[in-house]
Amino acid sequence: MPTISEVRVYNVEIPLTTVFSTSNKTTTASRLLLVNLRADGVEGWGEAPLNITFTGETPASARAAVERTAAESVLGRDAEAVAASLPEIGGRLGGLIGARCALSMALWDLRGRMLGVPLHRLLGGARRTAVPVVYHLGHFDDDQDAHDAQVATDAGFRILKLKVGRDDVAADLRAVERVREAAGPHTRIYVDANQAWGRAQAAAFARHAPELGVGVIEQPVSRWDLAGLAQLSATPGVVVAADESVYDPAQLLSALTAGTTPGGVVVKLLKAGGIEGARALLDLCHLAGVQPFLAGMCGDSSIGSAALLHVAAAAPELPLGTAITPHFSRTDVVAEPLEVKDGQLHLEAVDSPGLGVEVDRAAVEALDISE
Repeated sequence: MPTISEVRVYNVEIPLTTVFSTSNKTTTASRLLLVNLRADGVEGWGEAPLNITFTGETPASARAAVERTAAESVLGRDAEAVAASLPEIGGRLGGLIGARCALSMALWDLRGRMLGVPLHRLLGGARRTAVPVVYHLGHFDDDQDAHDAQVATDAGFRILKLKVGRDDVAADLRAVERVREAAGPHTRIYVDANQAWGRAQAAAFARHAPELGVGVIEQPVSRWDLAGLAQLSATPGVVVAADESVYDPAQLLSALTAGTTPGGVVVKLLKAGGIEGARALLDLCHLAGVQPFLAGMCGDSSIGSAALLHVAAAAPELPLGTAITPHFSRTDVVAEPLEVKDGQLHLEAVDSPGLGVEVDRAAVEALDISE
């Protein structure tokens, strides 16, 4: 295969369509690391959302890491050889998981385009042609969240995820009741506490969750409290899923070995350090009987969303659906942004070589905030 002749790195900021809150922060825009590889006129693109509280990376540190690693391990090398050495390259980047994720994605995209096949083919082939998408509710305002729940269900979404984590668990339960009233009886509702509760608060919420039709409680307690997650996972009628507690296959394997297995795991390309890590985590979930929930980050562009769609199409199972969120970005960096239709993303939208989206370089450069 041709050698990689050019690596470009961008830090872009994409405004969100709405203010998005969790129990510990409020977000109005997404900062993304974009990596562009070129080999013999063929390009590959990758991205990763950057959040210093989640990944420990700043835009500057992630960019510098990719540029340094590219100079040492990517530029001037055969593209196929570079793709084969992804574990080694990931090791050089260490804990800089955003940098690893973006570079990995760009290599997968480049390889697919060179071979003339879509990413899902490289991952073993599609098992499904459409995936259900979760709609996020993150206002911590009961009226606004109920309104958005109604709008989302009218638009065809059948899974809603409500951010919770108030000091008063009763207030969170009332918020769920409002969303349930707005969404109707047939919509699945998940909640995400982002580590806000102690065990007693989480248990109090979990006891009432099934009667409100809550199917998933995501990261109710501290990321370090795997024993608490496992204990809560015994609650009948609800899946208690680890997000911040489990990033990659090694961490899930540790939980399995220690007997602290959660009922579910939120699988993210970012947390797993790229497509190959996420695929391995999905496989381990399947083998261990842990329910995976494949998710992106609010503010992903259609680059990252396309990668997630391919991974979702090829995943062994998707019992909890996906949280792929291009619809929360006010603008995009591709010529034809992905569009959710009737609560689903369809593989046909990206069923062409690589990631299957064409990046608009002018849009990237217009959004670039690199110093």
